[in-house]
Amino acid sequence: MLSLRYYIDTELQEEAFGALFDFIMKYYLYRNPQYYKDIRRTRVGDVEVLEFTAIPRHKKWSMEVEVRGVKPLEVRMRPSNRLVPMTVINRIRTHLLMGVITFEESVARGRTYFAWVGRGKAIDERELSRGKKMIYALFTGNMMLSYLTFILASSLFLPVFKFYIPIAFLLFQFVLMILSHRILILSGDWIVDQENSTVHILKFHIPTRVLMEIPAEIGIRSLMEIREEIYRRTLKVGRSIDRQTALEVFSMYGIDVVPEETEAKAVNIYELTKSAVERFHLPMPRLAVVNTVVPNALSAGPSPRLGTILISTGLLARLDEDELLGILGHELSHLKNRDSLVLFIFSSIAYLLQLRLFPLLLWFFWFTFFPYLYIYLFMALIMGGVYFVSKILEARCDLESAIYVGKPDALARALKKLGFQKFRFEKISGIKIQDWFRLEPHPPISFRISRLEALESPGKIRSPLIQSMRDCLSGFFSSLRI
Repeated sequence: MLSLRYYIDTELQEEAFGALFDFIMKYYLYRNPQYYKDIRRTRVGDVEVLEFTAIPRHKKWSMEVEVRGVKPLEVRMRPSNRLVPMTVINRIRTHLLMGVITFEESVARGRTYFAWVGRGKAIDERELSRGKKMIYALFTGNMMLSYLTFILASSLFLPVFKFYIPIAFLLFQFVLMILSHRILILSGDWIVDQENSTVHILKFHIPTRVLMEIPAEIGIRSLMEIREEIYRRTLKVGRSIDRQTALEVFSMYGIDVVPEETEAKAVNIYELTKSAVERFHLPMPRLAVVNTVVPNALSAGPSPRLGTILISTGLLARLDEDELLGILGHELSHLKNRDSLVLFIFSSIAYLLQLRLFPLLLWFFWFTFFPYLYIYLFMALIMGGVYFVSKILEARCDLESAIYVGKPDALARALKKLGFQKFRFEKISGIKIQDWFRLEPHPPISFRISRLEALESPGKIRSPLIQSMRDCLSGFFSSLRI
Protein backbone atom coordinates (compact mmCIF):
# COMPACT_ATOMS: atom_id res chain seq x y z
CA MET A 1 0.00 0.00 0.00
CA LEU A 2 1.32 3.44 -0.98
CA SER A 3 2.39 5.63 1.96
CA LEU A 4 3.05 9.38 1.86
CA ARG A 5 5.19 11.35 4.26
CA TYR A 6 6.07 15.03 4.58
CA TYR A 7 7.15 17.49 7.28
CA ILE A 8 5.89 20.81 8.68
CA ASP A 9 8.47 23.17 10.15
CA THR A 10 7.40 24.87 13.35
CA GLU A 11 8.84 27.25 15.91
CA LEU A 12 6.87 25.58 18.72
CA GLN A 13 8.64 23.66 21.46
CA GLU A 14 7.84 19.94 21.78
CA GLU A 15 6.00 20.45 25.08
CA ALA A 16 3.41 22.56 23.19
CA PHE A 17 2.51 19.81 20.69
CA GLY A 18 -0.24 18.38 22.89
CA ALA A 19 -2.01 21.75 23.02
CA LEU A 20 -1.42 22.16 19.26
CA PHE A 21 -3.12 18.83 18.47
CA ASP A 22 -6.08 19.71 20.72
CA PHE A 23 -6.39 23.01 18.82
CA ILE A 24 -6.32 21.30 15.39
CA MET A 25 -8.88 18.71 16.54
CA LYS A 26 -11.25 21.36 17.90
CA TYR A 27 -11.07 23.98 15.14
CA TYR A 28 -10.28 21.97 11.98
CA LEU A 29 -11.12 18.28 12.31
CA TYR A 30 -14.26 18.17 14.48
CA ARG A 31 -15.71 21.06 12.45
CA ASN A 32 -15.47 19.01 9.22
CA PRO A 33 -17.18 15.70 10.07
CA GLN A 34 -17.97 15.18 6.40
CA TYR A 35 -14.22 14.83 5.76
CA TYR A 36 -12.75 13.33 8.96
CA LYS A 37 -13.64 10.60 11.48
CA ASP A 38 -11.92 8.50 14.20
CA ILE A 39 -10.16 11.61 15.50
CA ARG A 40 -7.94 10.87 18.49
CA ARG A 41 -4.84 12.03 20.27
CA THR A 42 -2.48 9.39 21.66
CA ARG A 43 1.02 9.15 23.02
CA VAL A 44 3.77 6.77 21.86
CA GLY A 45 6.55 6.86 24.43
CA ASP A 46 7.41 10.55 24.87
CA VAL A 47 5.90 11.57 21.52
CA GLU A 48 2.44 13.13 21.14
CA VAL A 49 0.53 11.69 18.16
CA LEU A 50 -2.59 12.99 16.37
CA GLU A 51 -4.52 10.39 14.33
CA PHE A 52 -7.62 10.63 12.16
CA THR A 53 -9.19 9.09 9.06
CA ALA A 54 -10.04 11.05 5.92
CA ILE A 55 -13.24 9.82 4.26
CA PRO A 56 -15.19 10.59 1.06
CA ARG A 57 -18.96 10.76 0.74
CA HIS A 58 -18.86 7.48 -1.15
CA LYS A 59 -16.88 4.52 0.22
CA LYS A 60 -14.40 3.89 -2.56
CA TRP A 61 -11.38 4.81 -0.44
CA SER A 62 -10.21 6.09 2.94
CA MET A 63 -6.92 7.42 4.26
CA GLU A 64 -5.30 7.08 7.69
CA VAL A 65 -3.40 10.19 8.77
CA GLU A 66 -0.88 10.35 11.60
CA VAL A 67 0.90 13.49 12.82
CA ARG A 68 3.87 12.85 15.12
CA GLY A 69 4.89 15.56 17.62
CA VAL A 70 8.57 15.84 16.75
CA LYS A 71 10.52 18.74 15.21
CA PRO A 72 9.74 19.17 12.39
CA LEU A 73 6.22 17.75 12.64
CA GLU A 74 6.06 14.46 10.76
CA VAL A 75 2.87 13.74 8.77
CA ARG A 76 2.20 10.21 7.49
CA MET A 77 -0.67 9.40 5.13
CA ARG A 78 -1.70 5.82 4.33
CA PRO A 79 -4.40 5.66 1.61
CA SER A 80 -6.45 2.47 1.30
CA ASN A 81 -5.86 2.44 -2.46
CA ARG A 82 -4.70 4.58 -5.36
CA LEU A 83 -8.12 6.19 -5.88
CA VAL A 84 -7.47 8.97 -3.33
CA PRO A 85 -7.54 12.24 -5.34
CA MET A 86 -4.73 14.79 -4.98
CA THR A 87 -7.30 17.43 -3.96
CA VAL A 88 -7.93 15.46 -0.74
CA ILE A 89 -4.23 15.26 0.06
CA ASN A 90 -3.86 19.00 -0.56
CA ARG A 91 -6.92 19.75 1.63
CA ILE A 92 -5.42 17.78 4.53
CA ARG A 93 -2.10 19.55 4.08
CA THR A 94 -3.84 22.93 4.07
CA HIS A 95 -5.92 22.17 7.19
CA LEU A 96 -2.88 20.96 9.12
CA LEU A 97 -0.66 23.85 8.01
CA MET A 98 -3.30 26.48 8.77
CA GLY A 99 -3.89 24.85 12.15
CA VAL A 100 -0.19 25.09 13.01
CA ILE A 101 0.07 28.71 11.81
CA THR A 102 -3.09 29.83 13.66
CA PHE A 103 -1.97 28.13 16.87
CA GLU A 104 1.49 29.71 16.61
CA GLU A 105 -0.09 33.14 16.18
CA SER A 106 -2.30 32.63 19.25
CA VAL A 107 0.75 31.59 21.29
CA ALA A 108 2.79 34.51 19.94
CA ARG A 109 0.21 37.00 21.27
CA GLY A 110 1.67 36.53 24.75
CA ARG A 111 5.30 36.62 23.62
CA THR A 112 6.86 40.05 23.74
CA TYR A 113 9.92 41.90 24.95
CA PHE A 114 11.30 45.10 26.45
CA ALA A 115 14.23 46.91 24.81
CA TRP A 116 16.76 49.49 25.99
CA VAL A 117 19.82 50.98 24.25
CA GLY A 118 22.95 51.73 26.28
CA ARG A 119 21.96 52.79 29.78
CA GLY A 120 19.00 54.83 28.57
CA LYS A 121 15.37 54.31 29.44
CA ALA A 122 13.12 52.16 27.29
CA ILE A 123 11.04 53.58 24.47
CA ASP A 124 7.60 52.08 24.02
CA GLU A 125 7.39 49.24 21.53
CA ARG A 126 4.64 50.35 19.19
CA GLU A 127 3.36 50.36 15.69
CA LEU A 128 5.22 52.74 13.41
CA SER A 129 3.74 56.20 12.98
CA ARG A 130 2.31 57.08 9.57
CA GLY A 131 5.43 59.07 8.63
CA LYS A 132 7.81 56.33 9.77
CA LYS A 133 5.72 53.69 8.01
CA MET A 134 6.15 55.67 4.79
CA ILE A 135 9.92 55.95 5.27
CA TYR A 136 10.10 52.27 6.25
CA ALA A 137 8.14 51.21 3.16
CA LEU A 138 10.12 53.41 0.77
CA PHE A 139 13.43 51.84 1.74
CA THR A 140 12.29 48.23 1.94
CA GLY A 141 13.98 46.40 -0.91
CA ASN A 142 16.43 49.22 -1.67
CA MET A 143 13.89 51.86 -2.65
CA MET A 144 12.14 49.78 -5.32
CA LEU A 145 8.73 50.78 -3.94
CA SER A 146 9.63 54.47 -4.08
CA TYR A 147 10.75 54.18 -7.72
CA LEU A 148 7.56 52.38 -8.72
CA THR A 149 5.36 54.84 -6.79
CA PHE A 150 6.83 57.88 -8.46
CA ILE A 151 6.75 56.28 -11.91
CA LEU A 152 3.01 55.68 -11.54
CA ALA A 153 2.43 59.16 -10.10
CA SER A 154 4.32 60.86 -12.90
CA SER A 155 2.34 58.88 -15.49
CA LEU A 156 -0.88 60.39 -14.13
CA PHE A 157 0.37 63.98 -14.44
CA LEU A 158 2.22 63.49 -17.74
CA PRO A 159 -0.74 64.43 -20.02
CA VAL A 160 -1.07 67.77 -18.20
CA PHE A 161 2.51 68.89 -17.67
CA LYS A 162 4.18 66.84 -20.43
CA PHE A 163 7.87 67.83 -20.74
CA TYR A 164 8.32 69.01 -17.14
CA ILE A 165 7.12 65.86 -15.39
CA PRO A 166 9.97 63.53 -16.52
CA ILE A 167 12.58 66.11 -15.51
CA ALA A 168 10.91 66.74 -12.14
CA PHE A 169 10.47 63.02 -11.53
CA LEU A 170 14.09 62.12 -12.26
CA LEU A 171 15.40 65.08 -10.27
CA PHE A 172 13.24 64.24 -7.26
CA GLN A 173 14.28 60.57 -7.38
CA PHE A 174 17.93 61.55 -7.60
CA VAL A 175 17.66 63.86 -4.58
CA LEU A 176 15.78 61.15 -2.66
CA MET A 177 18.50 58.62 -3.44
CA ILE A 178 21.33 61.03 -2.49
CA LEU A 179 19.66 61.89 0.84
CA SER A 180 18.34 58.39 1.54
CA HIS A 181 20.84 57.74 4.36
CA ARG A 182 19.68 60.89 6.19
CA ILE A 183 15.99 60.12 5.62
CA LEU A 184 16.30 56.54 6.89
CA ILE A 185 17.99 57.62 10.13
CA LEU A 186 14.87 59.70 10.94
CA SER A 187 12.75 56.58 11.41
CA GLY A 188 15.01 55.23 14.17
CA ASP A 189 14.22 55.52 17.88
CA TRP A 190 17.84 55.29 19.02
CA ILE A 191 21.16 56.23 17.40
CA VAL A 192 23.80 53.57 18.03
CA ASP A 193 27.44 54.61 18.42
CA GLN A 194 30.49 53.66 20.50
CA GLU A 195 29.01 55.20 23.66
CA ASN A 196 25.53 53.69 23.18
CA SER A 197 26.57 50.46 21.53
CA THR A 198 24.48 47.79 23.26
CA VAL A 199 20.82 46.91 22.87
CA HIS A 200 19.37 45.16 25.91
CA ILE A 201 16.45 42.81 25.26
CA LEU A 202 14.23 41.08 27.81
CA LYS A 203 11.99 38.46 26.21
CA PHE A 204 9.07 36.99 28.14
CA HIS A 205 5.89 35.01 27.58
CA ILE A 206 2.58 35.75 29.31
CA PRO A 207 0.27 32.73 28.83
CA THR A 208 -2.95 33.38 26.91
CA ARG A 209 -5.15 32.52 29.91
CA VAL A 210 -3.37 35.22 31.96
CA LEU A 211 -3.72 37.78 29.16
CA MET A 212 -7.46 37.11 28.93
CA GLU A 213 -7.88 37.81 32.65
CA ILE A 214 -6.10 41.20 32.57
CA PRO A 215 -8.11 44.20 31.29
CA ALA A 216 -6.27 45.83 28.37
CA GLU A 217 -5.71 49.26 29.96
CA ILE A 218 -4.54 47.81 33.30
CA GLY A 219 -2.29 45.32 31.49
CA ILE A 220 -0.55 48.01 29.42
CA ARG A 221 -0.08 50.27 32.47
CA SER A 222 1.29 47.37 34.52
CA LEU A 223 3.75 46.40 31.79
CA MET A 224 5.02 50.00 31.59
CA GLU A 225 5.53 50.03 35.37
CA ILE A 226 7.23 46.62 35.27
CA ARG A 227 9.59 47.81 32.55
CA GLU A 228 10.45 50.94 34.55
CA GLU A 229 11.04 48.91 37.73
CA ILE A 230 13.35 46.46 35.91
CA TYR A 231 15.27 49.46 34.55
CA ARG A 232 15.62 50.99 38.05
CA ARG A 233 16.93 47.72 39.49
CA THR A 234 19.43 47.01 36.71
CA LEU A 235 20.58 49.47 34.05
CA LYS A 236 20.09 52.58 36.17
CA VAL A 237 22.51 51.26 38.83
CA GLY A 238 25.00 49.88 36.33
CA ARG A 239 23.81 46.24 36.30
CA SER A 240 22.88 44.19 33.26
CA ILE A 241 19.33 42.96 32.73
CA ASP A 242 19.01 39.49 34.23
CA ARG A 243 16.29 36.84 34.21
CA GLN A 244 15.95 36.50 37.98
CA THR A 245 15.34 40.21 38.56
CA ALA A 246 12.75 40.25 35.79
CA LEU A 247 10.88 37.27 37.30
CA GLU A 248 10.88 38.95 40.72
CA VAL A 249 9.40 42.17 39.30
CA PHE A 250 6.70 40.33 37.32
CA SER A 251 5.80 38.36 40.47
CA MET A 252 5.63 41.59 42.50
CA TYR A 253 2.97 42.89 40.10
CA GLY A 254 1.05 39.61 40.16
CA ILE A 255 1.64 38.71 36.49
CA ASP A 256 2.61 35.11 35.78
CA VAL A 257 5.16 34.64 33.02
CA VAL A 258 6.66 31.38 31.80
CA PRO A 259 10.09 31.16 33.53
CA GLU A 260 11.56 28.90 30.83
CA GLU A 261 10.69 31.47 28.17
CA THR A 262 12.04 34.50 30.03
CA GLU A 263 15.41 35.47 28.58
CA ALA A 264 17.67 38.48 28.90
CA LYS A 265 20.21 39.24 26.18
CA ALA A 266 22.57 42.10 25.42
CA VAL A 267 23.58 42.68 21.80
CA ASN A 268 26.54 44.97 21.16
CA ILE A 269 25.23 45.94 17.74
CA TYR A 270 27.97 48.53 17.20
CA GLU A 271 30.81 46.01 17.66
CA LEU A 272 28.92 43.40 15.67
CA THR A 273 28.52 45.81 12.76
CA LYS A 274 32.15 46.89 13.08
CA SER A 275 33.22 43.24 12.82
CA ALA A 276 31.22 42.84 9.59
CA VAL A 277 32.46 46.18 8.23
CA GLU A 278 36.10 45.13 8.71
CA ARG A 279 35.50 41.96 6.69
CA PHE A 280 34.00 44.03 3.86
CA HIS A 281 36.79 46.67 4.15
CA LEU A 282 34.22 49.46 4.27
CA PRO A 283 33.83 52.63 6.36
CA MET A 284 31.51 52.37 9.37
CA PRO A 285 27.90 53.27 8.42
CA ARG A 286 25.56 55.19 10.72
CA LEU A 287 23.42 52.86 12.84
CA ALA A 288 19.91 53.31 14.18
CA VAL A 289 17.48 51.05 16.01
CA VAL A 290 13.69 51.25 15.66
CA ASN A 291 11.60 49.73 18.43
CA THR A 292 9.05 47.69 16.51
CA VAL A 293 8.20 44.01 16.67
CA VAL A 294 8.52 43.69 12.86
CA PRO A 295 11.87 41.89 12.33
CA ASN A 296 13.77 43.73 9.62
CA ALA A 297 16.99 45.49 8.67
CA LEU A 298 17.26 48.19 6.01
CA SER A 299 20.17 50.00 4.42
CA ALA A 300 20.26 53.20 2.38
CA GLY A 301 22.84 55.56 0.95
CA PRO A 302 24.40 56.45 -2.39
CA SER A 303 27.83 55.11 -1.37
CA PRO A 304 29.53 53.11 1.41
CA ARG A 305 30.79 56.32 3.00
CA LEU A 306 27.27 57.79 3.09
CA GLY A 307 25.47 54.71 4.38
CA THR A 308 22.88 54.06 7.09
CA ILE A 309 21.66 50.75 8.47
CA LEU A 310 18.38 50.62 10.40
CA ILE A 311 17.71 47.57 12.59
CA SER A 312 14.50 46.72 14.41
CA THR A 313 14.39 45.41 17.97
CA GLY A 314 12.15 42.63 16.63
CA LEU A 315 15.12 41.42 14.57
CA LEU A 316 17.51 41.62 17.54
CA ALA A 317 15.06 39.70 19.73
CA ARG A 318 14.68 36.82 17.27
CA LEU A 319 18.21 36.23 15.94
CA ASP A 320 21.46 35.11 17.53
CA GLU A 321 24.74 36.93 16.86
CA ASP A 322 25.85 34.73 13.94
CA GLU A 323 22.47 35.21 12.27
CA LEU A 324 22.67 38.98 12.84
CA LEU A 325 26.14 39.00 11.28
CA GLY A 326 24.72 37.34 8.18
CA ILE A 327 21.93 39.94 7.92
CA LEU A 328 24.40 42.81 8.48
CA GLY A 329 26.62 41.34 5.75
CA HIS A 330 23.65 41.37 3.37
CA GLU A 331 22.94 45.06 4.10
CA LEU A 332 26.63 46.01 3.83
CA SER A 333 26.73 44.36 0.41
CA HIS A 334 23.97 46.76 -0.70
CA LEU A 335 26.11 49.71 0.44
CA LYS A 336 29.33 48.27 -1.00
CA ASN A 337 27.79 47.88 -4.46
CA ARG A 338 25.83 51.16 -4.39
CA ASP A 339 22.59 49.31 -5.10
CA SER A 340 20.43 52.39 -4.49
CA LEU A 341 22.30 54.16 -7.30
CA VAL A 342 22.16 51.10 -9.58
CA LEU A 343 18.41 50.72 -9.15
CA PHE A 344 17.91 54.45 -9.67
CA ILE A 345 19.70 54.16 -13.03
CA PHE A 346 17.74 51.06 -14.09
CA SER A 347 14.37 52.49 -13.05
CA SER A 348 15.16 55.79 -14.79
CA ILE A 349 16.05 53.98 -18.02
CA ALA A 350 12.84 51.94 -17.75
CA TYR A 351 10.82 55.13 -17.16
CA LEU A 352 12.35 56.99 -20.11
CA LEU A 353 11.95 53.92 -22.31
CA GLN A 354 8.25 53.78 -21.47
CA LEU A 355 7.84 57.47 -22.32
CA ARG A 356 9.66 57.06 -25.62
CA LEU A 357 7.81 53.91 -26.65
CA PHE A 358 4.32 54.96 -25.55
CA PRO A 359 3.39 56.95 -28.73
CA LEU A 360 4.97 54.28 -30.98
CA LEU A 361 3.04 51.50 -29.25
CA LEU A 362 -0.16 53.52 -29.34
CA TRP A 363 0.20 53.94 -33.11
CA PHE A 364 1.13 50.26 -33.60
CA PHE A 365 -1.75 48.80 -31.54
CA TRP A 366 -4.37 51.44 -32.36
CA PHE A 367 -6.28 49.25 -34.82
CA THR A 368 -6.34 46.20 -32.53
CA PHE A 369 -8.91 45.37 -29.87
CA PHE A 370 -8.13 47.03 -26.54
CA PRO A 371 -4.96 48.84 -27.69
CA TYR A 372 -4.22 50.26 -24.24
CA LEU A 373 -4.23 46.74 -22.79
CA TYR A 374 -1.27 45.73 -24.98
CA ILE A 375 0.55 48.93 -24.13
CA TYR A 376 0.16 48.49 -20.36
CA LEU A 377 1.17 44.84 -20.60
CA PHE A 378 4.33 45.89 -22.41
CA MET A 379 5.07 48.52 -19.76
CA ALA A 380 4.41 46.00 -16.99
CA LEU A 381 6.96 43.74 -18.69
CA ILE A 382 9.55 46.52 -18.50
CA MET A 383 8.84 47.09 -14.79
CA GLY A 384 9.00 43.33 -14.24
CA GLY A 385 12.47 43.43 -15.77
CA VAL A 386 13.54 46.10 -13.28
CA TYR A 387 12.21 44.00 -10.42
CA PHE A 388 14.07 40.97 -11.74
CA VAL A 389 17.27 43.03 -11.68
CA SER A 390 16.46 43.83 -8.04
CA LYS A 391 16.03 40.11 -7.32
CA ILE A 392 19.47 39.44 -8.80
CA LEU A 393 21.01 42.16 -6.63
CA GLU A 394 19.35 40.71 -3.52
CA ALA A 395 20.65 37.25 -4.41
CA ARG A 396 24.14 38.73 -4.87
CA CYS A 397 23.91 40.31 -1.40
CA ASP A 398 23.14 36.89 0.09
CA LEU A 399 26.16 35.49 -1.70
CA GLU A 400 28.52 38.29 -0.69
CA SER A 401 27.40 37.99 2.93
CA ALA A 402 28.29 34.30 2.77
CA ILE A 403 31.67 35.11 1.17
CA TYR A 404 32.78 37.96 3.46
CA VAL A 405 31.13 36.96 6.74
CA GLY A 406 31.66 33.26 6.10
CA LYS A 407 28.40 32.04 7.65
CA PRO A 408 25.97 31.00 4.88
CA ASP A 409 24.22 28.54 7.21
CA ALA A 410 23.61 31.31 9.77
CA LEU A 411 22.11 33.60 7.11
CA ALA A 412 19.91 30.71 5.93
CA ARG A 413 18.69 30.20 9.52
CA ALA A 414 17.97 33.92 9.84
CA LEU A 415 15.93 33.93 6.61
CA LYS A 416 13.96 30.91 7.85
CA LYS A 417 13.06 32.76 11.03
CA LEU A 418 12.15 35.99 9.23
CA GLY A 419 10.13 34.42 6.40
CA PHE A 420 8.95 31.33 8.23
CA GLN A 421 5.33 31.16 7.07
CA LYS A 422 6.13 32.03 3.45
CA PHE A 423 8.95 29.47 3.50
CA ARG A 424 6.58 26.73 4.70
CA PHE A 425 4.02 27.48 2.00
CA GLU A 426 6.68 27.48 -0.73
CA LYS A 427 8.25 24.30 0.65
CA ILE A 428 4.93 22.41 0.56
CA SER A 429 3.50 23.79 -2.70
CA GLY A 430 6.82 24.41 -4.48
CA ILE A 431 8.03 27.65 -6.07
CA LYS A 432 5.56 28.75 -8.73
CA ILE A 433 6.24 31.01 -11.69
CA GLN A 434 4.12 33.76 -10.09
CA ASP A 435 6.54 33.86 -7.14
CA TRP A 436 9.15 35.25 -9.56
CA PHE A 437 6.72 37.70 -11.20
CA ARG A 438 5.53 39.36 -7.99
CA LEU A 439 6.40 43.04 -7.59
CA GLU A 440 8.70 42.04 -4.75
CA PRO A 441 12.41 42.97 -4.80
CA HIS A 442 13.54 39.67 -3.23
CA PRO A 443 13.64 36.22 -4.86
CA PRO A 444 11.36 33.52 -3.36
CA ILE A 445 12.45 32.84 0.22
CA SER A 446 12.82 29.07 -0.23
CA PHE A 447 15.08 29.70 -3.25
CA ARG A 448 17.32 31.94 -1.13
CA ILE A 449 17.47 29.48 1.76
CA SER A 450 18.15 26.34 -0.31
CA ARG A 451 20.82 28.24 -2.28
CA LEU A 452 22.65 29.22 0.91
CA GLU A 453 22.32 25.75 2.44
CA ALA A 454 23.83 24.17 -0.69
CA LEU A 455 26.79 26.59 -0.68
CA GLU A 456 29.96 24.62 0.06
CA SER A 457 32.89 26.89 -0.90
CA PRO A 458 31.66 30.49 -1.20
CA GLY A 459 35.25 31.79 -1.25
CA LYS A 460 35.84 30.14 -4.65
CA ILE A 461 33.13 32.17 -6.38
CA ARG A 462 34.87 34.71 -8.64
CA SER A 463 31.92 36.95 -9.48
CA PRO A 464 28.97 36.95 -7.04
CA LEU A 465 26.94 39.05 -9.49
CA ILE A 466 27.35 36.68 -12.46
CA GLN A 467 26.75 33.66 -10.23
CA SER A 468 23.57 35.28 -8.88
CA MET A 469 22.36 35.99 -12.42
CA ARG A 470 22.86 32.33 -13.30
CA ASP A 471 21.16 31.11 -10.12
CA CYS A 472 18.14 33.41 -10.51
CA LEU A 473 17.65 32.45 -14.16
CA SER A 474 18.02 28.78 -13.23
CA GLY A 475 15.46 29.18 -10.43
CA PHE A 476 13.09 31.04 -12.75
CA PHE A 477 13.23 28.36 -15.49
CA SER A 478 12.93 25.58 -12.88
CA SER A 479 9.61 27.10 -11.79
CA LEU A 480 8.47 26.77 -15.44
CA ARG A 481 9.26 23.07 -15.26
CA ILE A 482 11.52 23.41 -18.30
